[in-house]
Amino acid sequence: MFSPARMISTLALTWGLSICASAVSAQSVDMQTTYATKKGGCAMTEKLVTISQGNIAGPGFECTLSNPSPAGTGMEAYDSVCSVDGAEVTEVMAFDLGNNRDHFAVAIPGRDGWMDLYPCTKVPGLEQ
Repeated sequence: MFSPARMISTLALTWGLSICASAVSAQSVDMQTTYATKKGGCAMTEKLVTISQGNIAGPGFECTLSNPSPAGTGMEAYDSVCSVDGAEVTEVMAFDLGNNRDHFAVAIPGRDGWMDLYPCTKVPGLEQ
């Protein structure tokens, strides 16, 4: 079953960010993997997004994340320092973790709209 709270805690843990110990669940899920920007798009290497400790990188952007904070139901926000299409952008990056069962979405600073992220490897909490 999809659990936004577990995914939010997991993102904070895997990115090496500090959060209150009471919010960390023993059932945390490792979110570090590669994601496609389209369903079934994991073979399209030029469009993949990688999430690793404290970073998210994809086509035309790379960001370092810190200071997680709730941003509404199923939402999480992070302070970010990004290189986006060659420009440095320091803004909040938002993650929509609660509205989809098979993926989540991210708002890249300096770009309009939301980017969908479909896991290329199995991520507990998300359907494939």
